[in-house]
Amino acid sequence: MSAGIVDLVERLGGQGPRADAHRAAFLIVRADDHPARLAAYRALRRRVFVEQQGLFSRADGDEHDGAERTGVLVAIGADGAVLGGVRLHPEGADPGLGWWRGSRLVVGANAGAARGRIGSALVASACVAAIDAGALRFDAHVQAAHARFFARLGWERVRPVADRGGVAHELMR
Repeated sequence: MSAGIVDLVERLGGQGPRADAHRAAFLIVRADDHPARLAAYRALRRRVFVEQQGLFSRADGDEHDGAERTGVLVAIGADGAVLGGVRLHPEGADPGLGWWRGSRLVVGANAGAARGRIGSALVASACVAAIDAGALRFDAHVQAAHARFFARLGWERVRPVADRGGVAHELMR
């Protein structure tokens, strides 16, 4: 993981390698090369997006899962449990164009009071990881109910996009 991600996570209240014991007990790490963390992230996505929200009928997986350049960042607690995660991947017909998208951001109920800080740290870390991967543009389809959260993090609303499972979404950049 880049030093930029670690420094940013520490400023947002996450626990990086140099954080002291008084900081929140979570760490943002890559999960693409850690099968157990990746499986826990996908199980959390299924629980939230399929079972709780009904955005998908059976599964929320798509062509980006497992794609060569897709990255997954997860927040892990002090006990090693996956508290949340986010996926980032190239978008569009030409993966070398520099257009990247963040998707499937999820923070579980097990995050407790740190839920907002974990979500913020995941979004900020995804931004840094996208830049590290060569992104010139980074956007996301965000549930309209969460657009204000993203706006507070510096993201701008571009336009409404197609509903997913009856839930309105916004394109944010």
